[in-house]
Amino acid sequence: MPPEQVRGSVFEAQGDVYSLGVTLFELLTLKSPFHGETSEGTRQRILEGKPPAMDRFNPAVSWDAG
Repeated sequence: MPPEQVRGSVFEAQGDVYSLGVTLFELLTLKSPFHGETSEGTRQRILEGKPPAMDRFNPAVSWDAG
């Protein structure tokens, strides 16, 4: 879910682009970029907007993909 949706704001096309990016991250790493121990932890990580480097989970991912 994009940060706008977490905040309760209306989101449009940028939310779709964000979701596509998260999906690509998950496909390349088999991990969620913002997984927290609780749903509130996950929401907080989404709002912070700092996903880990993809090569941390999959060293085969090229540096320019991240």
